[in-house]
Amino acid sequence: MSEFDIIKETKPNLNPKTLANYWNLYKRLHKLTGDKDVSTLSNDELIKIINKAEITPAIKSNLLSLVLVIKEGLKLDTDKLKDAITNNHENVKSYTLLKNEDLKETLPTLKQLQDYENILFKTEKWRPYIMNYLMSTLGVRNKDLNIEFGNDKTEIEPKKNYLLLYKDHVTYIRGDYKTQDTYGDKKDFITSKKFITAVKNVMDTENDGRFLLSLGGNRPIAETSLNKFVSKNTLNGIGQSKIYKIMINSKKTDKEEIAATRGTSQQTTSEHYDIEFKNSVGKAKKRAKAKNDEEPVEQEKPKPKKKKFRVVVNPNKREFFGGGRHIVEEDF
Repeated sequence: MSEFDIIKETKPNLNPKTLANYWNLYKRLHKLTGDKDVSTLSNDELIKIINKAEITPAIKSNLLSLVLVIKEGLKLDTDKLKDAITNNHENVKSYTLLKNEDLKETLPTLKQLQDYENILFKTEKWRPYIMNYLMSTLGVRNKDLNIEFGNDKTEIEPKKNYLLLYKDHVTYIRGDYKTQDTYGDKKDFITSKKFITAVKNVMDTENDGRFLLSLGGNRPIAETSLNKFVSKNTLNGIGQSKIYKIMINSKKTDKEEIAATRGTSQQTTSEHYDIEFKNSVGKAKKRAKAKNDEEPVEQEKPKPKKKKFRVVVNPNKREFFGGGRHIVEEDF
């Protein structure tokens, strides 16, 4: 049995994309080890090889995790590997903070994303419009866009994503997304007239109105090709991850709501997608240093309590609501 067979046996429920990722990682690891099998090298040797490689901290974490899976499958000791993975987490965070710092100058604005969506709509590029609308309003990932169209008569299957067309809205059901096991199925109601128009036009496409991401002839795109396919249909090819960063950094007060809609934790959102996160970390370190040096730390004055008023929703503004939420968009 090969080491890659051990991976497949240890993790029998891996989807095709994840399995392909494991295979690519395994080939990269074999190249780093000089084509030596993981089982022939000690944990110390493997950790040293991976740490010396000129690759990003995130890839190092993935390689260490791959080694862990193989060693566990072979029932070998993994304590040092687990420690190395834990230690590398801080390197991943630091690297992400540096990359986010660079993005402050290059990341498009939310207004630019919306302008791009308008161009897609006006030029009747219906599928790219739908994709970008969902990413820029719900913060969805590539996998969430693997969608099948339907209506009130469609039989909903588990572990699938749907856009169901009704007279006055579209119901977006997500049963197949990255964190579904944690957050469960998600259902959103979209009432934007432009979005409804786009969905209608795609569904009316002769012989190709079944899938959002389609190769033509009602053939869905392979999951392994999602990232490339989606990214090429975004503004300047930025992809879903950067679109989510734009959302998080343009709607600070809605960060919790957007994270919940996407299906991700507040910690992950702050550490990986909030490009201002470095500043908050720096302030925390400064306060800690001041306390250790017994220096006085300036205390913020308590803010006066604001009077509570009934919230009236602006009909010309996108709004996000929890649970089975409605998304209302100005149709311009």
